[in-house]
Amino acid sequence: MTKRLLATGMLCGLWLQAAGQTADKPARKAASAKPPASGRNPRPANAPQTLDKLYRLSPGERQRALAKLPPQRKQNIEKRLQDFDKMPAAQQDRVRERLEKLNALPQERRVEVRRSIQEFSKFPQERKMALNREVRKLAAMDAVDREQYLASSGFRDKHSEGDRRLIGDLFEVAPSVARQ
Repeated sequence: MTKRLLATGMLCGLWLQAAGQTADKPARKAASAKPPASGRNPRPANAPQTLDKLYRLSPGERQRALAKLPPQRKQNIEKRLQDFDKMPAAQQDRVRERLEKLNALPQERRVEVRRSIQEFSKFPQERKMALNREVRKLAAMDAVDREQYLASSGFRDKHSEGDRRLIGDLFEVAPSVARQ
């Protein structure tokens, strides 16, 4: 459970770091930016490409690539990459899948989900575990059962509007392996 929580926090941190932001200072422009007329959703500031490249580089190549960054940003990214490298391969795959799902969302939705992940990361461990149980419960349901559960008075009575939003946001980027 703790590993899953760390992976969720790491996902947000890696994504924000690669986009040149800190977890405390999300991009304000992203929330108000309009998608291009082509209908495509732009990717923020090379974040996925940067992370993908850094994931695949050897430690020496990473150091050379990171040497070009400002010291604080370099230090933050290095710490997160070290944590990532310590994860088992299956957990690394889940983090990558979450990141891919997050980056595939439309820009406005991506900003909303990122904010939810940031909010979630500040919760006490007990509350994180409770919300994660709900996400796993949703993942185990088929689409029809999930919709019925989310619309049920039991779910609405058990969770505040904010928690229901968080659960939905976290579920949206949950790895598909959890949805078996």
